[in-house]
Amino acid sequence: MSKNLLVTYLKEIVYGGNDGIVTTFAIVAGFSGAQRDPANALPAFTVLLFGFSNLFSDGVSMALGNFLSSRSVETDTSNHKVRKAPLFTSLATFISFIVFGFVPLTPYIFWQEKASFEMSIFATLLALISLGIVRWKAGHENVVRSVGEIVLLGGVAAVVAYMVGTMFDGI
Repeated sequence: MSKNLLVTYLKEIVYGGNDGIVTTFAIVAGFSGAQRDPANALPAFTVLLFGFSNLFSDGVSMALGNFLSSRSVETDTSNHKVRKAPLFTSLATFISFIVFGFVPLTPYIFWQEKASFEMSIFATLLALISLGIVRWKAGHENVVRSVGEIVLLGGVAAVVAYMVGTMFDGI
């Protein structure tokens, strides 16, 4: 992707990517929080079923919401008006959501029953860092701020999801 195209759709890429990572990891974290007791452990298939269901349904929902909200919005980039095509903004959101949101599920895909919550935490952290680097490369902020904000905010959301899951442990 060219830097100009990346800059044009940075908002959609960051928005879709961050939400994809966080909401998909929320599924994993919720299940992990709810099954701290190994006797309550659910198979990796269950995590994948709910994870992919969320990944695609939420990705489509975000893309459609982006499409509807950007149909006639103009943005000011480099002191000139740019009309972004709603189809392209919604596709950028959807693709970013799917690509980045897929990452928290990778341990459950490749290692299935041997996958661990810790492996998903690591994969999620890598996805958040990668998204922060994309934001840094296309934006005007320093790398620490670009990566740090995304990791911090994504981490807060992940902790909330895990804590909610712990409320269902043993049910």
